[in-house]
Amino acid sequence: MVVDQPVFNILGSLRVRMPEGMLPIAGTKPRVLLASLLLSANQVVSSDLLVETLWPQRRPQSALANLRTYVSFLRGTLGAAGAQILARPSGYAVELRIDQLDALLFEDLVARARAAGRNGEAVEYLRRPARSGTGGCARSRRHDSAPSRTWPP
Repeated sequence: MVVDQPVFNILGSLRVRMPEGMLPIAGTKPRVLLASLLLSANQVVSSDLLVETLWPQRRPQSALANLRTYVSFLRGTLGAAGAQILARPSGYAVELRIDQLDALLFEDLVARARAAGRNGEAVEYLRRPARSGTGGCARSRRHDSAPSRTWPP
């Protein structure tokens, strides 16, 4: 599979796939920050929520400064991959197309499956992430026949 843009995987392990291979994201806090932003892709995540997520037990006095440092680190790492973390007055956002994030792709495929209204087409849409190598839930199970009931349930 040739990837022109990073493919972010959050269904399963957090991964950033580049044409050259996997892009390592070092450190627990940057990984948690990236996962938090990806879980709310294309939406602003408030700085307060990010601070609470990064330090659930005890917030350091330098929490906002540390958050900015982690964002800067991720911008440098992901910038080479063509992805951006945007600063907004209330927090941060990562803007991605559907094909750049496995969770967005999966949601899109589920919507298409429901719109198809037929079991065979629905199963085919849900199998696509597994065949394309994007991972996701469809990869964990193998369905040899379409479900017997009508889609959607």
